[in-house]
Amino acid sequence: MVGVELVADRASKAPFPRALQATERVVAVARGAGLLLYSSTGHVDGRDGDLVMLGPPFVISDEECDLVVERTAAAIASLRSA
Repeated sequence: MVGVELVADRASKAPFPRALQATERVVAVARGAGLLLYSSTGHVDGRDGDLVMLGPPFVISDEECDLVVERTAAAIASLRSA
């Protein structure tokens, strides 16, 4: 598995407020693009702190890896426009 921490500010690594449901929003956008991500929340203080995780199969091809990275990046980038 590969985990990606979602933060409101990359410099300070400040988490998104739980009320924004960052993980849920990223997972929904990814699902709409045909990519399933695992979600996790509350890792900073038991409440705030968002993660998405990828669990690709061992037989994933290079082309499929590229597609997973593209779709994951697009889903995460969607947080900026909201």
